[in-house]
Amino acid sequence: MNDTQLQETLNQFLNYELLRLGSFKLTPKELIAVVLIVLITRAILWTFRRFLTRQEKRRKLDSSSAYTFYQLFKYLAFVIAFGMSLEALGIQLNILLASTAALFVGIGLGLQHLFDDFISGIIILIDRTIKVGDIIQVENTVGRVISIRMRLTEVESRDHIHLLIPNSLITSNKVVNYTHQTAQTRFDIVVGVAYDSDTDLVKQILLDCAHAHSQVVKDPPPQVWLIDFADSALQFRLLFYSDEVFRIERVRSDLRYMIVERFRQRGITIPFPQRDVYIKTQS
Repeated sequence: MNDTQLQETLNQFLNYELLRLGSFKLTPKELIAVVLIVLITRAILWTFRRFLTRQEKRRKLDSSSAYTFYQLFKYLAFVIAFGMSLEALGIQLNILLASTAALFVGIGLGLQHLFDDFISGIIILIDRTIKVGDIIQVENTVGRVISIRMRLTEVESRDHIHLLIPNSLITSNKVVNYTHQTAQTRFDIVVGVAYDSDTDLVKQILLDCAHAHSQVVKDPPPQVWLIDFADSALQFRLLFYSDEVFRIERVRSDLRYMIVERFRQRGITIPFPQRDVYIKTQS
């Protein structure tokens, strides 16, 4: 077989009609082009990721910025690769968009919330008010951000439960980001004692417990406030600062154990709600 025959055979193979739908036909040439586009796209993404990793190691880029740049670049590369794949298959994008405009309108109305999540994901990645590793509170849930995707943000709660939160929920609702604070976060514990208790002693015990815990910041120092005269108890609030935002409930639990033990040692009573009932009888 000479070179001319080999070339003809190769052309016949590349242009062999695998599938035909109306004016559209699929040949090995189009399939090979799509495969090459996919492989080249993956190679570019791999190279870009290696570049960002080297920048991280050289301390020219922090991990959250590298994650953001990679995600945005990946989504852009996928969009371009998808468009090039359609062109390689002989599908003209302008004709496709014009012929299916009404269908896209219907799909857009039906998938409105999905599109909101996608746009919100782009906003979160670009704005960078929330980054991977941040500790946030959405509604009543506190967790650490594990990953930010185009539609969902993955958050690990304090109970080690992974939550998938729609991005639109983050951009349209009040979100507390504890990681953005420049100083320690202040927390409190409320405890009630009997009315005949020595208030100075109660205050001292609460302060001693706070100072004794390793996760309680010494500066600013803890404070104790007498906040209310409740029905059955004097209400005190122990205010303290801590760097342990994510596991603060464990710190609070430790402090409560310490307070209960010190109160028992010093004879301080934590009362329970009670009522005196008088029964009047007629003689």
